[in-house]
Amino acid sequence: MLAREYPDWATAPAPVPGRVVGLLIPAESKWGRSLEWIGESIVVQPGSYSSFGPERIRTYELHAKSVSPRLVYFAVPDPAAGLVFQSDMAVQTLDGQVRSFSAALFTPKMDNPWGLGSEAHLAELEISGGEGNAQAPRYELVATHVRLL
Repeated sequence: MLAREYPDWATAPAPVPGRVVGLLIPAESKWGRSLEWIGESIVVQPGSYSSFGPERIRTYELHAKSVSPRLVYFAVPDPAAGLVFQSDMAVQTLDGQVRSFSAALFTPKMDNPWGLGSEAHLAELEISGGEGNAQAPRYELVATHVRLL
């Protein structure tokens, strides 16, 4: 079944609450490649999957109950931290407000303040300062706090 054959509810990710418990795992790990929400871009344009370079498929994604797989940007103040640093990443929260964060992607091999270093972690993530993410068409989110479980 191709992505375009799925019902509308299956193609758009739902809003994400302010706190989520789930699995942080790279899109590609020692266990293989994970499923993720990217629409048809991987089928139509396979290169778009790794548009930020080969390390992109090694960055953490969130897989959690009732949340479509999401690419996780972690809130960091330092532009030298992580990959694809964004100094002004705008996020629409569940209450309709727009907040901005400095954030970057991380791989298991990168130093980080949360203790992430394994291929997989069960963790609780605070999303957008606890205010959640209402941007259904986007497949990324900003984790402002991470607690390993």
